[in-house]
Amino acid sequence: MKCTPLLIAALMGALASPAIAQNAPPPVDQVRQDNRDIRKDSHEIRQDNRDIRTDRQDLAKDRGDIARDVTERNADQRAENRDIKEGKFKAARREEAAREAENRDIHHDRKDARRDARDLQHDRKARTAEAHDRQHDVQERNAAAAKVN
Repeated sequence: MKCTPLLIAALMGALASPAIAQNAPPPVDQVRQDNRDIRKDSHEIRQDNRDIRTDRQDLAKDRGDIARDVTERNADQRAENRDIKEGKFKAARREEAAREAENRDIHHDRKDARRDARDLQHDRKARTAEAHDRQHDVQERNAAAAKVN
């Protein structure tokens, strides 16, 4: 028997076509994989929610600390004004130095709080986008599951 290249190509094509057709997963396996992915996404979203809640609490605590620092700074200002009124200039300078240091701390704390608030907003936005993507995946999974039945 004489083997021609055309015969060999046809034979190879016939053998390869079932292997290529089997690469697509069965619909049931695809739905199961989608379920695993959706559960994983849900877990990540819940973890993000916990992180966001913790960040909000930390930000609120920081803002409370800033408010207490402002109160202390204002008390130092009143003490400085009182010392100047009474003619105690050395005490007034000490109060002024303490107040200026508190002003620097307050400015730094406010700057950190603004950055934390911006980061928190970015995290919330990312979490929302992930939730929307997960919802889209759920709809696709439901459509695939409907085709299986």
